[in-house]
This record gives sequence, C-alpha cells and structure tokens, in this order.
Amino acid sequence: MNHPNHENVKRFIETIGLCHTVITDTRKTKEGEEYTIYNASSPDELAIVNGARHLGFAFESRDDDGNMVC
Repeated sequence: MNHPNHENVKRFIETIGLCHTVITDTRKTKEGEEYTIYNASSPDELAIVNGARHLGFAFESRDDDGNMVC
C-alpha cells in the first residue's frame, strides 16, 4: 500500500471489474449457503470479472434498472 501507483491500480481494477455485460446466478449448496457464479458470452469478460473478484472487487448483481451492485 506504499507503492506510488496503489490508488491508480485500485481504480483500474475497479473499472475493469465493473465495465462488462456479465450476469450473475445465485445458487445454494446442499447446506443452504448461497454462492454466486458468473455467466458471460465472452470468455475474456468472464476472466476479467473473475480476476477482479479474486482481487477483492466482487460484482454481486444488477438491480431492476440494470445498475451494477458491488
């Protein structure tokens, strides 16, 4: 967090993690716990959104107006 580009990298990851057409699908485990999987027509978009989630920027869903919920 002391790197001079920390904030720039953070904003970049937020941007690539939010600028997509991925949709979410919420499912439940046998134990009843919910988890989210991503569906995408483009493997590149899917990889970007999964990568952003891996780095702590999770895309949750879209609201009724199509706005992203993170």
